[in-house]
Amino acid sequence: MTLSRRTTLAWLAAAATAIPAVPAAARADKPVAVTALNPQIAWPDLELPVNAALGYGTDPDLMNPTAPWPLLLSADGRKAINILGNLILPPDESGPGAGDIDIAAFVDEWISSPYEAQAGDRRKVINGLAWLNAQAGKPFAKADAATHARIVDALMLDPVPDFLVEPAGFFGRLRGLIVGGYFTAPEGKAAIGFQGNTPMKDYPGPSDEAVEHLKGLLKQLNLPYPVV
Repeated sequence: MTLSRRTTLAWLAAAATAIPAVPAAARADKPVAVTALNPQIAWPDLELPVNAALGYGTDPDLMNPTAPWPLLLSADGRKAINILGNLILPPDESGPGAGDIDIAAFVDEWISSPYEAQAGDRRKVINGLAWLNAQAGKPFAKADAATHARIVDALMLDPVPDFLVEPAGFFGRLRGLIVGGYFTAPEGKAAIGFQGNTPMKDYPGPSDEAVEHLKGLLKQLNLPYPVV
């Protein structure tokens, strides 16, 4: 396994409990006019590649992790997700955009893993990328920035017109994957000032407030301070 797969495998594990759930898209009570997209392009129902690879098993080797499953996204698919990543979390003064850190590598690892929890996401993402290509009239990755913005703006409508319910559901889930993946990557942690898992050279001891709180609790329990 290459260093890249080792990195994304660790990334996958770190993000597994951080990916937010996405509520169903709210349908419009009345028809919503959307002239920027073609309502005649139906949501695809592609036959997904069968991923018969085994997962980690019950006793993974954490010192030498391996990813026994093949990755499913094409080069254009990964490029499209990186483009969307930079639209969802663009670069700013706090750090690079999601696409700049290759968030597509994380999404590819996520949807390719052979677990039940990822199966629904695999269907959404693969069909969603096909739908984006159809709306763009070419691979979404090869379309211009104006086309990217036009499609994404339509997917952000609230409430959602009927013909965009499935695409908006895909885009909502992809946003969750991108946000969860980004903020479990080193760059995302740095952007929010996350200080966890940082070794401390010299422990300064508890704060005065913590000591006073402890004394109060011990007094309530009729226990001495300091504790012996």
